[in-house]
Amino acid sequence: KYKNNRIVKMIFLFSLIILHRQSLTPLNAKPCIQAPGQFEPAQGAKMEVLTYAKTPYQPGEVSIYKLYYSGIYVGMSWLKVHKPILKEHSFWQHFTMKAETGEWYESIFEGREFAMAYVAPSPSFAVKKFYMKQYEHPAFSKLFAQEKWLTFDHTKCQAHETVRQKGKMAKKLKHYLLRGSLGTVGATMKLRSLDYSNQKPLFLPVYSSGKNWELEVTPEGTAQLSFNGQVTIADKLALKSYIGEDLQQQGKLHIWIARNHPNRPILQVHGEIKIGSIHIELDSFSPGKRHHGPVN
Repeated sequence: KYKNNRIVKMIFLFSLIILHRQSLTPLNAKPCIQAPGQFEPAQGAKMEVLTYAKTPYQPGEVSIYKLYYSGIYVGMSWLKVHKPILKEHSFWQHFTMKAETGEWYESIFEGREFAMAYVAPSPSFAVKKFYMKQYEHPAFSKLFAQEKWLTFDHTKCQAHETVRQKGKMAKKLKHYLLRGSLGTVGATMKLRSLDYSNQKPLFLPVYSSGKNWELEVTPEGTAQLSFNGQVTIADKLALKSYIGEDLQQQGKLHIWIARNHPNRPILQVHGEIKIGSIHIELDSFSPGKRHHGPVN
Protein backbone atom coordinates (compact mmCIF):
# COMPACT_ATOMS: atom_id res chain seq x y z
CA LYS A 1 0.00 0.00 0.00
CA TYR A 2 2.91 2.36 0.69
CA LYS A 3 3.99 2.20 -2.96
CA ASN A 4 0.41 2.78 -4.10
CA ASN A 5 0.19 5.84 -1.83
CA ARG A 6 3.34 7.28 -3.41
CA ILE A 7 1.93 6.72 -6.90
CA VAL A 8 -1.38 8.42 -6.06
CA LYS A 9 0.54 11.33 -4.55
CA MET A 10 2.52 11.63 -7.81
CA ILE A 11 -0.73 11.65 -9.81
CA PHE A 12 -2.01 14.56 -7.72
CA LEU A 13 1.18 16.52 -8.09
CA PHE A 14 1.14 15.86 -11.83
CA SER A 15 -2.49 16.94 -12.07
CA LEU A 16 -1.41 20.26 -10.58
CA ILE A 17 1.07 20.53 -13.48
CA ILE A 18 4.01 19.43 -11.31
CA LEU A 19 5.80 17.42 -13.98
CA HIS A 20 9.07 16.94 -12.16
CA ARG A 21 9.92 16.71 -8.44
CA GLN A 22 13.40 16.62 -6.95
CA SER A 23 14.96 17.11 -3.49
CA LEU A 24 15.82 20.70 -2.54
CA THR A 25 19.33 22.01 -3.18
CA PRO A 26 20.96 25.28 -2.02
CA LEU A 27 21.76 28.19 -4.29
CA ASN A 28 24.98 27.45 -6.16
CA ALA A 29 27.60 29.98 -7.24
CA LYS A 30 26.75 29.82 -10.93
CA PRO A 31 26.93 32.62 -13.51
CA CYS A 32 23.64 34.42 -14.09
CA ILE A 33 22.90 33.50 -17.69
CA GLN A 34 19.92 33.46 -20.00
CA ALA A 35 18.20 30.17 -20.80
CA PRO A 36 19.05 29.15 -24.42
CA GLY A 37 16.41 30.28 -26.89
CA GLN A 38 14.31 31.99 -24.21
CA PHE A 39 12.95 35.52 -24.21
CA GLU A 40 13.84 38.19 -21.67
CA PRO A 41 11.24 37.78 -18.91
CA ALA A 42 11.91 40.96 -16.93
CA GLN A 43 8.88 42.80 -18.29
CA GLY A 44 5.24 41.79 -18.16
CA ALA A 45 2.48 43.22 -20.30
CA LYS A 46 2.21 47.01 -20.13
CA MET A 47 -1.49 46.87 -20.99
CA GLU A 48 -3.92 44.44 -19.41
CA VAL A 49 -5.55 43.50 -22.71
CA LEU A 50 -2.21 42.28 -24.08
CA THR A 51 -1.63 39.66 -21.36
CA TYR A 52 -3.65 36.92 -23.09
CA ALA A 53 -3.65 38.49 -26.56
CA LYS A 54 -1.55 35.69 -28.13
CA THR A 55 -2.84 32.67 -26.20
CA PRO A 56 -5.64 30.22 -27.14
CA TYR A 57 -7.05 30.42 -23.59
CA GLN A 58 -8.74 33.40 -21.95
CA PRO A 59 -9.81 34.43 -18.41
CA GLY A 60 -12.72 32.42 -17.05
CA GLU A 61 -11.68 29.15 -18.70
CA VAL A 62 -12.16 26.07 -16.49
CA SER A 63 -10.87 22.58 -17.29
CA ILE A 64 -11.89 19.62 -15.13
CA TYR A 65 -9.96 16.35 -15.31
CA LYS A 66 -10.47 12.80 -14.09
CA LEU A 67 -7.43 11.14 -12.51
CA TYR A 68 -6.63 7.43 -12.86
CA TYR A 69 -3.98 5.12 -11.46
CA SER A 70 -3.60 1.83 -13.38
CA GLY A 71 -7.17 2.17 -14.61
CA ILE A 72 -8.60 3.00 -11.17
CA TYR A 73 -10.49 6.29 -10.94
CA VAL A 74 -8.99 8.08 -7.90
CA GLY A 75 -10.11 11.73 -8.07
CA MET A 76 -10.53 15.00 -9.94
CA SER A 77 -8.50 18.11 -10.70
CA TRP A 78 -9.42 21.63 -11.84
CA LEU A 79 -7.44 24.26 -13.77
CA LYS A 80 -8.77 27.82 -14.02
CA VAL A 81 -7.51 30.83 -16.00
CA HIS A 82 -8.01 34.15 -14.19
CA LYS A 83 -7.99 37.81 -15.20
CA PRO A 84 -4.52 39.36 -15.54
CA ILE A 85 -3.03 40.40 -12.23
CA LEU A 86 -1.07 43.63 -11.75
CA LYS A 87 2.31 42.96 -10.11
CA GLU A 88 5.59 44.88 -10.23
CA HIS A 89 4.03 47.58 -12.43
CA SER A 90 3.02 45.12 -15.17
CA PHE A 91 0.43 42.44 -15.87
CA TRP A 92 0.92 38.68 -15.50
CA GLN A 93 -1.03 35.60 -16.44
CA HIS A 94 -2.83 34.12 -13.42
CA PHE A 95 -3.80 30.45 -12.90
CA THR A 96 -5.19 28.37 -10.04
CA MET A 97 -5.29 24.58 -9.78
CA LYS A 98 -6.71 22.11 -7.30
CA ALA A 99 -7.03 18.35 -7.00
CA GLU A 100 -8.74 16.03 -4.53
CA THR A 101 -9.39 12.35 -4.03
CA GLY A 102 -12.90 10.95 -4.30
CA GLU A 103 -14.61 9.65 -1.16
CA TRP A 104 -14.40 6.12 -2.57
CA TYR A 105 -10.58 6.24 -2.46
CA GLU A 106 -9.97 7.95 0.88
CA SER A 107 -9.62 4.67 2.79
CA ILE A 108 -6.35 4.25 0.84
CA PHE A 109 -5.22 7.84 0.32
CA GLU A 110 -6.85 11.18 1.12
CA GLY A 111 -5.41 14.19 -0.65
CA ARG A 112 -6.28 17.81 -1.35
CA GLU A 113 -3.91 20.09 -3.23
CA PHE A 114 -4.19 23.74 -4.26
CA ALA A 115 -1.76 25.81 -6.32
CA MET A 116 -1.59 29.33 -7.75
CA ALA A 117 0.85 30.58 -10.37
CA TYR A 118 1.75 33.95 -11.88
CA VAL A 119 3.35 33.66 -15.31
CA ALA A 120 4.84 36.20 -17.74
CA PRO A 121 2.83 36.79 -20.94
CA SER A 122 3.55 35.11 -24.27
CA PRO A 123 6.08 34.53 -25.75
CA SER A 124 8.12 34.33 -22.52
CA PHE A 125 5.86 32.33 -20.14
CA ALA A 126 8.62 32.75 -17.53
CA VAL A 127 7.73 31.80 -13.96
CA LYS A 128 7.16 34.78 -11.62
CA LYS A 129 5.40 33.59 -8.45
CA PHE A 130 4.05 30.26 -7.19
CA TYR A 131 2.09 29.07 -4.17
CA MET A 132 1.11 25.52 -3.22
CA LYS A 133 -0.86 24.06 -0.30
CA GLN A 134 -0.79 20.28 0.24
CA TYR A 135 -2.85 18.03 2.51
CA GLU A 136 -2.02 14.34 2.20
CA HIS A 137 -3.09 11.54 4.52
CA PRO A 138 -2.10 8.04 3.35
CA ALA A 139 -3.62 5.04 5.10
CA PHE A 140 -1.42 3.84 7.97
CA SER A 141 0.90 6.87 7.60
CA LYS A 142 1.22 10.30 9.20
CA LEU A 143 -0.66 13.32 7.93
CA PHE A 144 1.44 15.61 5.72
CA ALA A 145 0.41 19.28 5.49
CA GLN A 146 2.60 21.90 3.85
CA GLU A 147 2.47 25.37 2.30
CA LYS A 148 5.09 26.67 -0.10
CA TRP A 149 5.66 30.19 -1.46
CA LEU A 150 8.13 30.98 -4.25
CA THR A 151 9.19 34.24 -5.88
CA PHE A 152 11.58 34.42 -8.84
CA ASP A 153 14.18 37.09 -9.53
CA HIS A 154 15.30 36.59 -13.13
CA THR A 155 17.65 39.57 -13.00
CA LYS A 156 19.71 37.98 -10.19
CA CYS A 157 18.99 34.36 -11.24
CA GLN A 158 17.52 33.50 -7.85
CA ALA A 159 14.46 31.61 -6.66
CA HIS A 160 13.35 32.47 -3.12
CA GLU A 161 11.36 29.78 -1.33
CA THR A 162 9.49 29.67 1.98
CA VAL A 163 8.24 26.27 3.20
CA ARG A 164 5.98 25.81 6.20
CA GLN A 165 4.97 22.38 7.47
CA LYS A 166 2.46 21.71 10.21
CA GLY A 167 4.16 21.74 13.61
CA LYS A 168 7.55 22.95 12.25
CA MET A 169 9.37 26.24 11.87
CA ALA A 170 9.21 27.87 8.45
CA LYS A 171 12.25 27.34 6.19
CA LYS A 172 13.59 30.03 3.89
CA LEU A 173 15.73 28.84 0.99
CA LYS A 174 17.42 30.25 -2.09
CA HIS A 175 18.09 28.34 -5.30
CA TYR A 176 19.86 29.09 -8.55
CA LEU A 177 17.46 30.06 -11.37
CA LEU A 178 18.41 29.96 -15.02
CA ARG A 179 17.19 33.32 -16.28
CA GLY A 180 14.04 33.02 -18.39
CA SER A 181 13.04 29.58 -17.09
CA LEU A 182 9.42 28.54 -17.15
CA GLY A 183 7.61 27.02 -14.21
CA THR A 184 5.73 23.80 -14.76
CA VAL A 185 2.47 25.75 -15.12
CA GLY A 186 3.92 28.13 -17.69
CA ALA A 187 5.46 25.23 -19.61
CA THR A 188 2.11 23.45 -19.76
CA MET A 189 0.25 26.54 -20.96
CA LYS A 190 2.98 27.30 -23.51
CA LEU A 191 2.53 23.80 -24.95
CA ARG A 192 -1.09 24.75 -25.69
CA SER A 193 0.07 27.86 -27.55
CA LEU A 194 2.50 26.29 -30.02
CA ASP A 195 2.10 24.96 -33.57
CA TYR A 196 3.34 21.39 -34.09
CA SER A 197 2.72 21.09 -37.82
CA ASN A 198 6.46 21.06 -38.61
CA GLN A 199 6.93 17.99 -36.33
CA LYS A 200 10.26 19.29 -35.01
CA PRO A 201 11.32 18.60 -31.39
CA LEU A 202 11.66 21.58 -29.08
CA PHE A 203 13.28 22.16 -25.70
CA LEU A 204 11.89 24.28 -22.87
CA PRO A 205 13.94 25.44 -19.85
CA VAL A 206 11.94 24.65 -16.69
CA TYR A 207 12.45 25.27 -12.98
CA SER A 208 10.76 23.27 -10.19
CA SER A 209 11.60 22.10 -6.67
CA GLY A 210 15.03 23.66 -6.57
CA LYS A 211 16.16 22.30 -9.95
CA ASN A 212 16.73 23.79 -13.40
CA TRP A 213 15.96 21.20 -16.03
CA GLU A 214 15.07 20.83 -19.69
CA LEU A 215 11.80 19.53 -21.08
CA GLU A 216 12.15 17.84 -24.46
CA VAL A 217 8.91 17.89 -26.49
CA THR A 218 8.69 15.62 -29.53
CA PRO A 219 5.61 15.77 -31.80
CA GLU A 220 4.43 12.29 -32.80
CA GLY A 221 1.74 13.20 -35.31
CA THR A 222 -1.97 13.36 -34.60
CA ALA A 223 -4.58 11.07 -33.08
CA GLN A 224 -8.37 10.94 -33.00
CA LEU A 225 -9.83 11.25 -29.51
CA SER A 226 -13.41 11.33 -28.33
CA PHE A 227 -14.53 14.30 -26.22
CA ASN A 228 -18.11 15.35 -25.43
CA GLY A 229 -19.40 12.73 -27.85
CA GLN A 230 -17.41 14.09 -30.77
CA VAL A 231 -14.21 12.94 -32.46
CA THR A 232 -11.42 15.49 -32.00
CA ILE A 233 -8.07 15.65 -33.79
CA ALA A 234 -5.24 16.06 -31.28
CA ASP A 235 -1.50 16.66 -31.48
CA LYS A 236 0.32 13.83 -29.71
CA LEU A 237 3.48 14.91 -27.88
CA ALA A 238 6.14 12.80 -26.16
CA LEU A 239 7.74 14.50 -23.14
CA LYS A 240 11.14 13.84 -21.55
CA SER A 241 12.81 15.70 -18.70
CA TYR A 242 16.58 16.15 -18.37
CA ILE A 243 19.01 17.61 -15.85
CA GLY A 244 22.19 18.17 -17.79
CA GLU A 245 22.51 15.14 -20.06
CA ASP A 246 20.75 12.77 -17.67
CA LEU A 247 17.22 11.58 -18.37
CA GLN A 248 15.23 12.10 -15.15
CA GLN A 249 11.82 10.49 -15.60
CA GLN A 250 11.17 6.77 -15.47
CA GLY A 251 8.85 5.53 -18.19
CA LYS A 252 7.09 7.15 -21.14
CA LEU A 253 4.92 10.25 -20.90
CA HIS A 254 2.55 11.53 -23.60
CA ILE A 255 0.17 14.46 -23.81
CA TRP A 256 -2.63 15.12 -26.34
CA ILE A 257 -3.65 18.70 -27.21
CA ALA A 258 -6.73 19.48 -29.31
CA ARG A 259 -5.51 20.75 -32.68
CA ASN A 260 -8.59 22.31 -34.29
CA HIS A 261 -10.35 23.51 -31.14
CA PRO A 262 -10.02 27.34 -30.85
CA ASN A 263 -8.88 27.04 -27.20
CA ARG A 264 -6.57 24.03 -27.72
CA PRO A 265 -7.25 22.31 -24.38
CA ILE A 266 -5.19 19.38 -23.12
CA LEU A 267 -7.38 16.31 -23.69
CA GLN A 268 -5.32 13.53 -22.13
CA VAL A 269 -2.07 12.77 -20.35
CA HIS A 270 -0.73 9.23 -20.04
CA GLY A 271 2.44 8.00 -18.37
CA GLU A 272 3.91 4.55 -17.91
CA ILE A 273 5.80 4.21 -14.63
CA LYS A 274 7.59 1.46 -12.72
CA ILE A 275 4.40 0.35 -10.98
CA GLY A 276 1.41 0.69 -13.30
CA SER A 277 0.37 3.85 -15.13
CA ILE A 278 -1.10 7.28 -14.60
CA HIS A 279 -3.84 8.70 -16.80
CA ILE A 280 -5.49 12.12 -16.79
CA GLU A 281 -8.51 12.77 -19.00
CA LEU A 282 -10.47 15.95 -19.70
CA ASP A 283 -13.99 15.55 -18.30
CA SER A 284 -15.47 19.00 -18.96
CA PHE A 285 -14.30 22.26 -20.49
CA SER A 286 -15.70 25.79 -20.24
CA PRO A 287 -13.99 28.40 -22.46
CA GLY A 288 -13.18 31.84 -21.15
CA LYS A 289 -13.86 35.24 -22.65
CA ARG A 290 -11.43 37.89 -23.78
CA HIS A 291 -11.16 40.42 -20.96
CA HIS A 292 -11.21 44.20 -21.52
CA GLY A 293 -12.18 45.57 -18.12
CA PRO A 294 -10.17 46.72 -15.09
CA VAL A 295 -8.30 44.33 -12.81
CA ASN A 296 -10.17 43.46 -9.60
